[in-house]
Amino acid sequence: MKIITKKEDVLARLKTAAATQTPLFCPNGETVDEIEGILHAAHLFQQQHHLPHVTVGIGITGTYPDHPQLKRLAFGSDLAAGGRHFLQSTESITARAFLWLDWLAVYANQPELFPGVEVIPFLDHGWVPSSVDLELLHHPDFQRRMGILMFDASAFSLEENIKRTAEFVREAGSHVVVEACPDKILSAADLREHHAEGNQLTDPASAEHFVNATKVDLIVPSLGTEHRGVPGESIYYRRALAQDLQQRVGPILALHGTSSLGDKITHVGQDGIVKVNFYTGMARVASEAVRSSWGTAGTESLKIEMASGSFIHNLRRQKVCEECVRMLGLLQRG
Repeated sequence: MKIITKKEDVLARLKTAAATQTPLFCPNGETVDEIEGILHAAHLFQQQHHLPHVTVGIGITGTYPDHPQLKRLAFGSDLAAGGRHFLQSTESITARAFLWLDWLAVYANQPELFPGVEVIPFLDHGWVPSSVDLELLHHPDFQRRMGILMFDASAFSLEENIKRTAEFVREAGSHVVVEACPDKILSAADLREHHAEGNQLTDPASAEHFVNATKVDLIVPSLGTEHRGVPGESIYYRRALAQDLQQRVGPILALHGTSSLGDKITHVGQDGIVKVNFYTGMARVASEAVRSSWGTAGTESLKIEMASGSFIHNLRRQKVCEECVRMLGLLQRG
């Protein structure tokens, strides 16, 4: 595989995504089994469709409150209480981020693995209120080794968001693609909590102002309640809003929260969306497979064949691969 980090190369892939109306598929890969599943999926898809290459993004979050992936991975993190309780990490999140990048580099250094696959590493939801994430975002070597940095200042007012994002673009925008949020993306649960269902979507005029003032390369608009949606919720995607945004700012939209949209993502490439993030659905399918494979054995002492890390790794990798092949197919059909 080949790692793509130079800004002109990443922009070229995004331009192709816009021209072909086939968004860049960008799943997060927390762990090695997920990374391998994503890479194998891209390789299989490239082989099955006789493509010269397949480009995917592989991302990670830092301390983003909704799902702080690097923080959860760090030594010293305690996830015992429902998976969400943390003790103070004993490992630097920056050090863990470079370790994660080294995981990707291992596969790039094995040319016989996944030929025809290109990977764009990206930081998902670089959380600006967090000093830890800010350290990452401003780290020169981290900027050099990433293809896309998401500078998420959406917790602030629009004008403060613009000010901080524009400053970051002036610092890093000459050598790395910068993705940003003109406003906070709310899930269905968020909307219920705010008693504001349906009226927290991105305002097109504000988004246009944001892009013009910051000069960012990509924006993540709020197009519905798809973000962190779960089965059984009323999920929607405002296609007319995406098309309005495309008319105003061009095809520079990134869609987050695609796990809950299913086949609805097939045509999003026609709406100015050039990057599609993905994680929740993939992670659930993979770990449900592990739970199902144990069956009643899960209540007994497991045989070493099923209790081993290799069994869990292999099964999760397989299911991640299958889910990513399915998603690549949906995007390609658009």
